[in-house]
Amino acid sequence: MRNRELGVLIIGLLCIALPAVTEWLLPLHGLEPDLGTSSMYTEQERMDAAKAVARYCDDELLRLTYLGDGQAARETTYANDFGYEESIAFRGDFHTGWHAEGNSLPYTTYTDCTWRLGRVDGGGWRVFSSGWG
Repeated sequence: MRNRELGVLIIGLLCIALPAVTEWLLPLHGLEPDLGTSSMYTEQERMDAAKAVARYCDDELLRLTYLGDGQAARETTYANDFGYEESIAFRGDFHTGWHAEGNSLPYTTYTDCTWRLGRVDGGGWRVFSSGWG
């Protein structure tokens, strides 16, 4: 009986943990972000930044576009204020689910949101600013 209870507990924990693990491994849910071209960042670096946006957003991304090297360069001073050496920026649309947070409404589509990300010493990208404008 004890083995059966342990088995049920393990299965229950896996059912809870699997969506979170899947979200971390596949944050874009099949969305193909427009990574554009860049002389500043490799395609992999831009894809890593897009995935960081998806993990940060925690909603269904409908569109995600790299705003280009010019915008990334302009954001560097702003990123420095947050302690980052490099910056990159994306704009996109997303749809909230029932769990909408902050100023977002449940089951609502938002367009033209901008996410600004920074990193230090070529490390991982982190969103330091998001919103409209």
